[in-house]
Amino acid sequence: MTDERKPYIEFQHVSKSFGSFCVLDDVSFFVYPGETLCILGRSGVGKSVSLHHIMGFLKPDSGRVIVAREDITDYPEIELQRIRKKVTMVF
Repeated sequence: MTDERKPYIEFQHVSKSFGSFCVLDDVSFFVYPGETLCILGRSGVGKSVSLHHIMGFLKPDSGRVIVAREDITDYPEIELQRIRKKVTMVF
């Protein structure tokens, strides 16, 4: 598979809870280079939480987050700063 057809962003079975409130439950999706992704939904369904995972501001309870073709799930802050220069989020 060429780099152009490899996902640039991936959620692999991502779950995240805050206390007993499950926000993301085994969420998986891919975003390929050149694609635009819009996450829509009512309040509390995980839109901002998903974006915060992509930016590395939150860590999943389980699953993997790949951004710029790098698994950032366990990256330290210094590495996340480098990745944040490659992606943008808009509210």
